[in-house]
Amino acid sequence: MAETTPATLTYIRRGMAMLVGSLALVAGLAACTTFDREGSIQEFVDLGLTEAQATCAVDGMVEEFGEDKLQSDDDPTPEDEAKILEIISNCTNA
Repeated sequence: MAETTPATLTYIRRGMAMLVGSLALVAGLAACTTFDREGSIQEFVDLGLTEAQATCAVDGMVEEFGEDKLQSDDDPTPEDEAKILEIISNCTNA
């Protein structure tokens, strides 16, 4: 079994924080009547992503789910949550 280092724990914590923040962002979008791309990007920047990473994440979620789904009142499914984490991970590791 691989040893868990402080750097690994930091990466895991950051990933979980991004996931929680992303889910909050998706839930927050549901309250909007129109999609606010710039506001969504700023939300991710506030969570610690660079502007390029945040733009990548928002654009990836729009491409994957569409603006209508991001604005819906539906809670994300476990599959949606996994896809959101994958999108953010791809954007932060690029």
